[in-house]
Amino acid sequence: MQPENSPLGSKPEELAVGIPARETPTKSDSDNSVGSPECRVPMTIGEEIPQAEPAEMTDGLVDSVDAAPMQSGAAPKKKRSVVWEWVETIVIALILALILRTFVVQPYEVHLSSMVPTLVEGDFILVSKLAYKLGTAQRGDVVVFIPPNGSDRDYVKRVIGLPGETIDIQDGQVKINGTPLVEPYAKGQTTGGRYNHLEIPQGTVFCMGDNRLNSSDSRNFGPVSIGALEGKTVLLFWPFLHFKWTL
Repeated sequence: MQPENSPLGSKPEELAVGIPARETPTKSDSDNSVGSPECRVPMTIGEEIPQAEPAEMTDGLVDSVDAAPMQSGAAPKKKRSVVWEWVETIVIALILALILRTFVVQPYEVHLSSMVPTLVEGDFILVSKLAYKLGTAQRGDVVVFIPPNGSDRDYVKRVIGLPGETIDIQDGQVKINGTPLVEPYAKGQTTGGRYNHLEIPQGTVFCMGDNRLNSSDSRNFGPVSIGALEGKTVLLFWPFLHFKWTL
């Protein structure tokens, strides 16, 4: 027999009374410091340990613990930037082309046959617009000018006589100051028109087409003002088979 006061002889309720209850730990004063997360041992298996919230840092280091959301507009913005760069490039190119065309060089298409065989209809030529701003017209220059006969098209002809010279056309031969002019570029016999022994006024030039039997030129409407010269032809660039520099 076991003694009456033996724990083995006691009832379960009595054993429960005899075991001191475990106290719930409390936070000490040191645990109450500002910014320190609360940590404790779980009382039961099912109890979760509270997770400490990530501290927010200032002074430009960390503003938020959340990941920055992706900006849906980022890709379109980049696309707009590329498009804008292309627009800027095209605008600049157009401005440069306009400046070049206005002050430096300009392409022209030959529409008539007055310069055959040097130029034929459909040829494209490049004309220097600085030629007579930086220099003077020379005999043999192939020039583009605004004709004095009221035509709505620019003419392309060759300079034959210069200011102050006397020009004569006799028996199909051009004479400058009484000396026959050698013209390997001319096609056909040169007719005199209504100008013979003409003294070319200052500030003007006498121009004729190379196709002498099919050209409306200074033989018909007189000398051309140098101020009306658009420029000097420096290049035949198309068709490529006709390509050649200064004519």
